[in-house]
Amino acid sequence: MGTLRLGVPELGSIEQGARIGAPALSAPPGPKGTWLFGHLPEFRRDMLGFYSRCARDYGDMVSFRLGLKKHVLVSHPRLIEEVLVTQNQKFGKHYALQFLRPVLGNGLLMSEGKFWLQQRRRMQPAFLRQRIEGYAPIVLTHAQRMLGEWREGQVRDIHQDMMRLALAVAVQALLNVDLDHDCREVGDLLDLIMKDFSYRFESAFPVPFWLPTRWNRRVKKAIRRLEYIIAGIIQQRRKEFKKGTVPSANVQENCQKEDAFYANPGQR
Repeated sequence: MGTLRLGVPELGSIEQGARIGAPALSAPPGPKGTWLFGHLPEFRRDMLGFYSRCARDYGDMVSFRLGLKKHVLVSHPRLIEEVLVTQNQKFGKHYALQFLRPVLGNGLLMSEGKFWLQQRRRMQPAFLRQRIEGYAPIVLTHAQRMLGEWREGQVRDIHQDMMRLALAVAVQALLNVDLDHDCREVGDLLDLIMKDFSYRFESAFPVPFWLPTRWNRRVKKAIRRLEYIIAGIIQQRRKEFKKGTVPSANVQENCQKEDAFYANPGQR
């Protein structure tokens, strides 16, 4: 795979540094930042450009600082595999994900260890190849519906359009619920929540979420509204299941496929 351009010992440093109580290792090389904000100003101006310059100028493992937080950028595929696959149990998730806990709770993106593995295994049957192939008609239907709203010469916010399309497809494919009437609102709510995430991640000293500032109150209101919509979807599915309507058959089918998935380890 080629030579690893590292400023520290190769993969052994990853394993040793991940062990609790392991001796401190010298940090990989990296750009020089300011004493207070580190590399935060440059990171804010051009995040992808900053990452690219770090990998180009300092190698496959680069250390830098965003405010008071120290980071290590890993760029080489072999090292990325070590972190995400081979030795994943020795690494925790990025601290920035904690900024999403008010909206994601202890879901798959936030959980760790055995609880994460349990959640992942429960969701995995929905992403088997044959299941994904079955989502194609749903994707096509919603894409055609979106394109039908576009007009020649019209200026569109492609980010918003793609977010709403992804939401509509995911909810109908996984929950068999048509979110079309709520899709625009959900997209706006998620956009606000992600702006809050970006603000907290890119701030040297983010305002605590518990403080009743105007912005925090706005974000909390968006989270409550999103939870209300999700609760409505769950309630709708439960009613359909009790009534024995067609969507409930999908629920039963999903359960049967999940049981078969766990009964046959060769499918995993």
